[in-house]
This record gives sequence, structure tokens and C-alpha cells, in this order.
Amino acid sequence: MNVLSFHMYQHVWNLNQKSVLLIIGRDELYQIIPDSLLEVDEVLACQSA
Repeated sequence: MNVLSFHMYQHVWNLNQKSVLLIIGRDELYQIIPDSLLEVDEVLACQSA
């Protein structure tokens, strides 16, 4: 399943009291995770859960 093929959207999470902003486009993935070492796969797993 190619998550990055979805239409562009943005979603904001609060993980460990940290703001997480993901902007997923057709071919690009931007992630802003202040003071966090989360991997993209882990974030996508949270998004799909």
C-alpha cells in the first residue's frame, strides 16, 4: 500500500505532548516532529492505525 500516492492532505497529532505535522502529497512526504526521533514508517503506522 503506497500511502504517498494518496491525495495531499495534512494531519496534526500530539505524540508524547509534541506537535506533529504531516503533509503527505502524491510523491512527497514532509514531517515535522520537534525533539523526536520517530521514523517515517512509525509515523505512517500511527496514521494507518
